Amino acid sequence: MALLEVESLSKHFVVNNGVVPRLLGTRKELKAIRNVNFEVEAGQTLGLVGESGAGKSTVGNVITRIYEPTSGTITYDGQNVHELSGAALNEYRQSVQMVFQDPYTSLDPRYRIGRTIAEPLKIHTDLSKDERTDRVGELLETVNLEPEHRDRYPHELSGGQLQRVSIATALSLDPEFIILDEPVSALDVSVQAQVLNLLMELQAEYNLSYLFISHNLGVIKHLCDRVAVMYLGEIVEHAPTAELFDRPYHPYTVGLLNSVPQPVPNAPEKEGELTGEIPSPLNPPSGCSFHPRCPYATDRCERAAPPLETVESTRRTACHHWQKVVSGPPEETQAKGEVARGQK
Repeated sequence: MALLEVESLSKHFVVNNGVVPRLLGTRKELKAIRNVNFEVEAGQTLGLVGESGAGKSTVGNVITRIYEPTSGTITYDGQNVHELSGAALNEYRQSVQMVFQDPYTSLDPRYRIGRTIAEPLKIHTDLSKDERTDRVGELLETVNLEPEHRDRYPHELSGGQLQRVSIATALSLDPEFIILDEPVSALDVSVQAQVLNLLMELQAEYNLSYLFISHNLGVIKHLCDRVAVMYLGEIVEHAPTAELFDRPYHPYTVGLLNSVPQPVPNAPEKEGELTGEIPSPLNPPSGCSFHPRCPYATDRCERAAPPLETVESTRRTACHHWQKVVSGPPEETQAKGEVARGQK
């Protein structure tokens, strides 16, 4: 059994929620995530990838119970997360931690680094002040920071150092599962490599499980065992990392991979690059949510949303025409990445 299982998870937000919209019946729902399904095995890393606005961070926030789901279930170590209360909920919150994208805003600027790392220990453990001080020193060493960093404020540290502080804080309660929400996107490339290597070392040492949220396909390929591709709030493909990068089964995944810049001057455009804009989650398209941008789309795609189904033993995809995607790009496409409708 997987350590974390997400089943049919949806989260909708009501917008225009004032008195007048309620009276006039003009309130709208922003469908941030819709019918999301995936699992994470103990000691492994699942990458959650997609364009900005796909709903990736919302998934992490629902798992940590920052948000309550609209529907669906999250099961952690055999327990329904959103039914936990009291001591069981406290234990879950210690076991599942989150590292946010921007360390400058996720750390309290009024607290010295030592106090920031010690705060979870003060709330959730019975350690004495001296024991907490010793533990903070151990955690700083674990993330390759010096003891004197405990007395500094966040504005006195670099972005890479601050993200190490965030990781140390997440590790303070000995978690089993860490959600990493774009943890290196705000860092310089050289610092990104250092933080990624640190995360891999910590995973090997402590048998941690990661949900790694990112739009950086290079990072996903380097760090993750499996990848779930997300588009407009839905998972459209789920596969082992090497298989997905070698042979994607969904046209959106093809577009993501082909959109990665190549270090080749005047390189020709690749077939299947993404065109158009991601639709609004306030008014998602009918049928398959990707069909307005898809070169394989037909009338069937406009009418019926494809389910995320197992198409091979290790592969799941949500596409009516995945066999055509695997066999190669369509022969004729329109300028904006659409084909003539009416094909069955």
